[in-house]
Amino acid sequence: MDNNFFENTDLIKVSVEELDGASRTDGSQVNILRERTFNQELSVLLNKIYSNEKGIALSKDKEDVSVVMEESPLERERLLKKCEELIYRVKYDDYGDFVSVDPFDFEIDAERGNDVAQFYNSYIIKAMRSIGFEHFAILNYALIDNAFMVSLNSADELLESSLFFSINDPEIKKLNHNKKGIFIDKTCIEEDLFLKKKLLDVFAKCDYKGIYIVRLSDLFTSEELADINFSLWDDFFSPLLVIFLKSDAELTPVDCYNKLTSTLNIPFLLYLMQSQPFAGFKNYSPEDVLLSLNILLKTPLSQNMKVGFLQLLDFSSKEKFFILKFVISKIKMLLHSSSFFLRASIDRCFFIVSDEESVAICSIIEEVNSLNDKELLTVKTLSKEDFVVNPLTFIF
Repeated sequence: MDNNFFENTDLIKVSVEELDGASRTDGSQVNILRERTFNQELSVLLNKIYSNEKGIALSKDKEDVSVVMEESPLERERLLKKCEELIYRVKYDDYGDFVSVDPFDFEIDAERGNDVAQFYNSYIIKAMRSIGFEHFAILNYALIDNAFMVSLNSADELLESSLFFSINDPEIKKLNHNKKGIFIDKTCIEEDLFLKKKLLDVFAKCDYKGIYIVRLSDLFTSEELADINFSLWDDFFSPLLVIFLKSDAELTPVDCYNKLTSTLNIPFLLYLMQSQPFAGFKNYSPEDVLLSLNILLKTPLSQNMKVGFLQLLDFSSKEKFFILKFVISKIKMLLHSSSFFLRASIDRCFFIVSDEESVAICSIIEEVNSLNDKELLTVKTLSKEDFVVNPLTFIF
């Protein structure tokens, strides 16, 4: 290599001391170094590298989105809902503060929802202790298990797995005729095979003398439940309160009932608002729909009722989805508390209604379809017995 190679360059030799400390060279020489190093060519080169990397990232994102859209119906439904939200905001933006309700912002995020639930639980535990009921459990109805399972427990931890009731258990059926609750003493538990298996170990460990069971909804009047849109179906699947009693003093169900209603109206009403089993159930699968309808149709509330199915046929524009929402709101306004309505997906609804309500719903759908060039909505209704014979054909 030519020994004069480095000597023939235009580079300026600058020591570390000259860059980091006081400059011993002419300032103009340092500026020449900066200008020749951080020049326009270097800037263009960096921009090209950045653009290429960004383009690769964007193309990858696009590919991922298309895969998600093709493979995940739930993701597609979520994106469609976002589109509806955007259209709603653009459409009503001119009204300003006049439109004060955001129909897309009713759900509580998971973290905040957990905080709210913990607040309710702490509130209830403190209130129960204040009236002498320190050991208790609240059982919520679980759709998948088709049973009332422990949701809040201030008694022994063994109850988490051992305490549950089905809607057909004798104790639950007794509650239908005893609105102020029922009392079961230790002797009855020892004589009952199923209660013995569920509770006897806990009774022996904690020295309990008996239990008091009541539906939370039975602690309130029909007017109070109507204020939180609590239907008869919600009432049937209302959470259960089970109180474990240690005292030998004779307590009647009426005594327990009066203590609860005089002290815990507010915390239990708040709890009920968050515990409607079908209200917060989202993203139904076909299995969930069949399971729900099968359970609902086995209850006494479904006697002499009709099963209905409503579907949106035209997906050509977002306006059609708004028409469906309008129809749903009209249907819900005419339904009584004994009726059941479920929007199972973005385009399908199911309902259990009386004959009179069934006729009214069909009339609404007929009126909406008459205003369109082609059929927009379809509705089918049939008796409970016909649905039980062939539910799959009806739904799919």
